[in-house]
Amino acid sequence: MRDLLTFFSAGNLEGVALSFQNTFLNNKSNTSTYSNETLNTEVKKSTTFRKWILEEYAYQLDEELNKINYNINQLPDFIIKSRPIFNRLGDKFSGTQILINDTEKTEIKLLHYSTRKAFPYQKFYAYLEVIIYDHFGLDRNDAVSYQDYNGGFATWWLLQHRYGYVPFRTKIKFRIAIQTKD
Repeated sequence: MRDLLTFFSAGNLEGVALSFQNTFLNNKSNTSTYSNETLNTEVKKSTTFRKWILEEYAYQLDEELNKINYNINQLPDFIIKSRPIFNRLGDKFSGTQILINDTEKTEIKLLHYSTRKAFPYQKFYAYLEVIIYDHFGLDRNDAVSYQDYNGGFATWWLLQHRYGYVPFRTKIKFRIAIQTKD
């Protein structure tokens, strides 16, 4: 498992990967939550996350705001129809894919919002708090799909499903500014 995690992580995330392994091997509860400032920073600046927040979330927010003439007080709670998935080529070797991959839940809180006219369009600026949740565990499909890439996947699956090691929940939290695309 150690070889798997270090092979598929680099730079700052290699240390985080080893921390994930230690947390997994010492975890006793399925309600444990793991957080790490380095992981927060690396996810925030990752190409995958930035593409998702700017192209998918900001686009959907802009559509919702446009429906209500950019009056933030009338904005209903809306649920983004997608979530960040870290499975691009850059994610594979940076560490974000092995540590996170397909996220489970994303919460976004609007902390600050402003708008301005940019004829003929309205533009917005928003400051957000983003919380991403994931589950550091493997199901049978994960193990079967990836076992040929590295024997560590089979080891991870066996530790979890045969020897009782408990996956933990990962919580990634940070703040970020977004705005309407020009």
